[in-house]
Amino acid sequence: MTSLKQERDNIINRLLSIGVEQAEAKREAELIIEHVTGMPLAHQLASLDKELDNLDLESIKNILDARQEHKPLQYCFGKTKFMGLTLFVKEGVFIPRVDTEILVKIALEKIANIKEPKIFEIGVGSGAISIAILCQKKDAHVFGLDINRKAIELSLTNAQYHNVASRLKLIEKDILSFQLSDIDNLCPFDVIVSNPPYIPINQKANLQKEISLWEPDNALFGWDDDGLGFYRKTAGIANLFLKKGGNLIIEIGDKQDRRIAEILNQTGLWQDIIIHSDINNLSRVISASLL
Repeated sequence: MTSLKQERDNIINRLLSIGVEQAEAKREAELIIEHVTGMPLAHQLASLDKELDNLDLESIKNILDARQEHKPLQYCFGKTKFMGLTLFVKEGVFIPRVDTEILVKIALEKIANIKEPKIFEIGVGSGAISIAILCQKKDAHVFGLDINRKAIELSLTNAQYHNVASRLKLIEKDILSFQLSDIDNLCPFDVIVSNPPYIPINQKANLQKEISLWEPDNALFGWDDDGLGFYRKTAGIANLFLKKGGNLIIEIGDKQDRRIAEILNQTGLWQDIIIHSDINNLSRVISASLL
C-alpha cells in the first residue's frame, strides 16, 4: 500500500521530471490529491500516513500520464475556479485565468448603478467573464459571441450550472463578420467586454507547452504581425454597439498598453482611456468610454 505522503512525493517527482518548477509541482500535487480524494490541504497534512486505495492511485496515475504530455491540469480535472465560481473546462476551449478577474471587477464597477444593464462580450470562451458578471449583478443581461462552437456549448453548460442561462444569449460568429442585424433589438449596450487573442504568432515557440500544445490558437494568437489586429478592428466599430458614454473594457498583453491606448486615441471615438493592473501589478486591462 502507498501512503498519502509517499504518493505526494511521487507526484512531485513526476512533475519535476517534465520541467514543472518545485513550488508549482508541490501545489499541483496538493490539487491532484484533493481532486482525487476530496481532501483539502489541511486534511492532507493531517493524514500523511493514510493509505490510498487502488482506485485513487489509478486516478492519480491517469492524471500524471496526461501531465507527462503537458496537458494542463484544468483539462485533466475538467474544471477550474474563476471569481470563486467552479467552471467546467474542456480541450479546445481557452482556460480562464485569475489575471482576467480584474476585467470582471472593472465591468461590475461600471454597471453598479445601472438598472438592468446590457453587456456585450466578444469571445466568450468558457463563459467565465459573462457568468461572473451575471452572478454578481442579478439584473444584468449578456449577449456574447464566439467563433468556436465548443466554446458556445461550454458557456451554456456553465451558465446553466450557475442558473444564469436565462440572462445569457449567445451566437456562433466571428467579430469580423458580425453585423448589427445579428443583435436584433439588443443594442445599444452599456458595456463591451473581451479577453481577445493578443499574443503575436511569432511568440508561439516561447510559450509553455501546456499552452502552445493544448489551448486553441484562435483564442491565443492575435491578428496582424504584432497581435493587435483585434484592437484595431474593435476600436473602430465598438461605438456602433455602445450607448453614448458606454464603456469598452478589454484585456491586453504584456507591454501592449501604450500601443493599444494609441490605437483607441487615433479613432477619435474614445475618452477616459485607463490602463489597469492585475494582481501581479502588470498592465492587464484597458478601459475607455465612448464620446
